[in-house]
Amino acid sequence: MNSGESPREVSILGTGLLGGAIVERLQAHNWSIRAYDPDSAARERLNHFPIRWTHNEAEALDGARFAVFCFPNSDVAVRLGPCLFESMAADGIVIDCTTGEPAEMSALAALAKSLGRCYLDATVGGSSQQTRDGQVLLMVGGESIDLVRARFLLDSLSERVVHVGPSGSGARMKLVLNLALGLHRAVLAESLQLAEALGLDSTLALSILREGPAYSRIMDTKGERMLNRDYNPVARLSQHRKDVSLMLGLARQLGLQLPLTETHDSLLAKAEAAGFGDADNSAIIEAYRKHA
Repeated sequence: MNSGESPREVSILGTGLLGGAIVERLQAHNWSIRAYDPDSAARERLNHFPIRWTHNEAEALDGARFAVFCFPNSDVAVRLGPCLFESMAADGIVIDCTTGEPAEMSALAALAKSLGRCYLDATVGGSSQQTRDGQVLLMVGGESIDLVRARFLLDSLSERVVHVGPSGSGARMKLVLNLALGLHRAVLAESLQLAEALGLDSTLALSILREGPAYSRIMDTKGERMLNRDYNPVARLSQHRKDVSLMLGLARQLGLQLPLTETHDSLLAKAEAAGFGDADNSAIIEAYRKHA
């Protein structure tokens, strides 16, 4: 650790929806934050926080003991990995919250270990708002001893931290979770579209779904958004389609069929083609509206 570095200092790379929410959560727990994001809009959204912005990734990680990655995909970390890890303190700990390719994240862990650093793929189960509120589930892949060392930071992010296995397991478990979560959204969208087509009161239909045996928590977070066409992004539709592509790619490698996920991918593609890629993932209902 640098002599001038606070023990509660963390470097954050990527301050989009998830990274920005992590910034807010850690600020609330009195962490001092250095950060880098090439997107000026992402930086401007956080201007009211006392963040020390840097000019590049390596500068953000210079001498850092703790770092959080929130990249769009694991390709970014793979490309920058050697430079980033070497910039950190000798005992530096990376917590990678990216939903990425599990094999790439396992390789990053091996690279970090070879350089004397530790790397955990700590994927996030929950939205950006749930991240701010500390209500997410952190699914952590890596060595148990590294998880113990990282608890100082992980406990600031959430009370629900689960060690799911060796490196890459966090990424794998996130895809399992997101498969079910995405299908729940698609099922809700299809149900509400059918109710509308049948001439039923859609608001009443949502209420019945929430009170009956078909209930899913996704109805609480996405139902009214679908009805009101409120697509201000909490989690972007195009990012979820990226996750679905990862699921299907892994399934092909394993010789598995995921027919529901294949259908889901086609619905997401329709919504993207209709211009909803940057919208909240509740906009999947627009795939049905466009088709209708």
